[in-house]
Parts: sequence; C-alpha cells; structure tokens
Amino acid sequence: MLNKDQFCALGLELGVATENLRLQVATVDLLHSLNKPENSKLVRLHLHNITDALHSNLQAVINRIDDVACKLFSEMEELEKEARQVENIIQ
Repeated sequence: MLNKDQFCALGLELGVATENLRLQVATVDLLHSLNKPENSKLVRLHLHNITDALHSNLQAVINRIDDVACKLFSEMEELEKEARQVENIIQ
C-alpha cells in the first residue's frame, strides 16, 4: 500500500506532467504562427526538428501519466480488496 509520501510523489508527478503539457501547448501555438509558406527552407527545417522534439516530449508526458494512473489504479484495487476483507470479518 502506498504511504503518504508516495501519494505526494504521485501528485507531484501529475503536476509536473500538467506543466509540461502547458509548455507543449504554447510551443504548438508558436510553431503554428511560424509555419508559413513564405518562410525559408531553413526555417521550415528547424520547425520540423522542433516538431519532432515536441512529439517525443509529448510521448514522454503521456508515458508518465500512464505510469501514475497505473499505480493509482493498482492502489485502488488493493484498497477495495482490503475493504472486502474487513467487510467479511465484520459479517
């Protein structure tokens, strides 16, 4: 079972992931404003590289959120199991 510090750590993970997503949204907005046909090939190449990095970062955030969700789901199942055991003892 997770202790208080572990729950706090998971909460911090979600907070970091949320801030990372906000940064990614701002980056996408910036890229959108720069993605114009009149820009040079060099600018478009840099945009492509930034987009690749953005994709990798977003995938990393998704993976972190999935990890936290799995830990929380596992903890919930454990708590439900313990609750059933207590209920059976009471009956």
